[in-house]
Amino acid sequence: MKIQYLMVLPMVFAYQKYCNCEIPDKLSILETTDCDMCTRELCINHDKIFDDVKLKLKCYQIESTKEAFIVYPFILIVLALFFYSFKR
Repeated sequence: MKIQYLMVLPMVFAYQKYCNCEIPDKLSILETTDCDMCTRELCINHDKIFDDVKLKLKCYQIESTKEAFIVYPFILIVLALFFYSFKR
């Protein structure tokens, strides 16, 4: 039961959300806590150059739940096999 908690713990802290502020001459990627915070004001407060009509905003998340359920068990299996080979 304890190992299950250890497997889930990294997934809880792994989600990273970013706001992509873009104008034709400049691109800036800002870390946010929620995609609702990705607004024109956030970009303008970060850099005054984003006070432009052609500002494009995009919020994205680096890691999905589906990825986490595939990647983390794979890493744990590889580590377990690695330690098993040393124990033999």
